[in-house]
Amino acid sequence: MGLFLGRLSGDIFLFISEDAYCTAKFDMHNRLRRGAWDASIMRWIRKRRTLQTIISVFSIYFWYIGTGFYLHKALPTLMDVRMDVLETLPSVVWKKKKAMDDD
Repeated sequence: MGLFLGRLSGDIFLFISEDAYCTAKFDMHNRLRRGAWDASIMRWIRKRRTLQTIISVFSIYFWYIGTGFYLHKALPTLMDVRMDVLETLPSVVWKKKKAMDDD
C-alpha cells in the first residue's frame, strides 16, 4: 500500500538518482500524453500540495508498518530452522528410535 501511494503521489521518484529521475519524468510525460490513468492521477495529486503531503505521510507510515511486519513477523517465521536442527540431533533421533523399538 505504501509503494502504491508513493507511486501515485510521485514521491517514490525522490529516492532515485538524478539521471533516473529525469528518465522517469520523461516517461511520465509520455504516459500523460498517451492518456495513462496513473500519470493523470499523479498530475492531479501534484497540483494539490496539501493532498500530496497527506498521501506522502500515509505512504511513509504504511512503508514503516510493512517493513516492521516483514522484519519482525514474516522473515523470522520463514528463516526459523531451529526445529529442523533440533529434530536431527543424535539424542532426539536415538530417543525416537528407542520409542519405536519399545512399541
